[in-house]
Amino acid sequence: MKRPRGSSCAVLEADRQKARKLLASSFQEGETSEALATELEGAVLERWGAALSDYRAQMRSVVAALRRSAPLRHRLCCGEVDAARLLDEPELLLTEQQRAQQATLRKESLERCLNTSLGQLGLYVLGIDCDGSSCSIACERRHLESREQMRGKWPKLQANHLVICAGPERSGSTWLYNAVRLLHLKAQVPCDSYWMTRLSHAKLEERLRAQPLAVVLVKTHEWSADYAELVPMAKHIFLTHRDLRGVVASYRRVQWELAIPDAYVSEHMEWRRNCSLDISYEEIMRSPLVPLKLIAEQLKLSFTQEQLREVQSDLIQLKRSHCGNAVCQVTKLWPDHRSAETERLQGKGCAANNAELNELKDEAYAQVLNTRFKEYQMLYGYLND
Repeated sequence: MKRPRGSSCAVLEADRQKARKLLASSFQEGETSEALATELEGAVLERWGAALSDYRAQMRSVVAALRRSAPLRHRLCCGEVDAARLLDEPELLLTEQQRAQQATLRKESLERCLNTSLGQLGLYVLGIDCDGSSCSIACERRHLESREQMRGKWPKLQANHLVICAGPERSGSTWLYNAVRLLHLKAQVPCDSYWMTRLSHAKLEERLRAQPLAVVLVKTHEWSADYAELVPMAKHIFLTHRDLRGVVASYRRVQWELAIPDAYVSEHMEWRRNCSLDISYEEIMRSPLVPLKLIAEQLKLSFTQEQLREVQSDLIQLKRSHCGNAVCQVTKLWPDHRSAETERLQGKGCAANNAELNELKDEAYAQVLNTRFKEYQMLYGYLND
């Protein structure tokens, strides 16, 4: 199994111990043993451990499901369901009410697919489309909001292309992804948006072949050596960057990491060598209309200043997940994704200085960052702040 990227043995083991305690505490007295909690944690690590954030999110989902469902706990304790099946069949984590809601959504989705008048999309692509009711936190299928589902009335595309948003974690990459998505929505240009943990030629081609034609927007983070052969497929590769002190502060706030792994910077630099636009987190926070205009120009989409303000208003009002511990599959926002301070400072202009946006209350490690990653910090002018 691939170890979570950038995690020291100590950090990983601390996370695993915490997860096992949470799992054990999810059962009532006499229902389980440490062995079952260990088995569940090991299965989650095996399945989701390539990215520590995914591991933690999936663990929260499993813990929440166990706490609310006595029948599920009983099935696990009596051996009717094992850890592997629990992860293979995510509907097992749902309550009866959630399963009923899922069945309704699936029925409505099927009717929409067969009728093609509801939703106005015209076609449903098996293997690509998803209603978001029972998919995993890292679902790579297409999820469209209600306004996007009405695009059958929009002008048809004659040709499509691929846009990759590849900003690293905690650098404004989700804002970038939603900015591209909402700019296409405002222009009434069909856009299919996806999350992909790892890119492949087959996955990208499958989405580019989908009908009716739509711009294919992909959000991802990590770089892989074989991506050099894939990047020519993209018409645009957009990137975000941020003062590493702020990245670490954000990591610590959401309890992901205590430090920046080398791969964070080295993979970012690989994307930078291939990107067409590299936007700073700080500019997104201070003057979001500026990067919005730059993105629109790259996409060859024309907007008035007022239309850009409307898109910016949509971005500010994006909701964090309303599904417990799950990710909102349309916006890719999860609970606690943005801090209250971030929401307060967004769009404050020059009033929000670098210290406010990237404060790391650990002067010793801030110095380590500026020394260890001096080239990155100097490249983006952060050593002067």
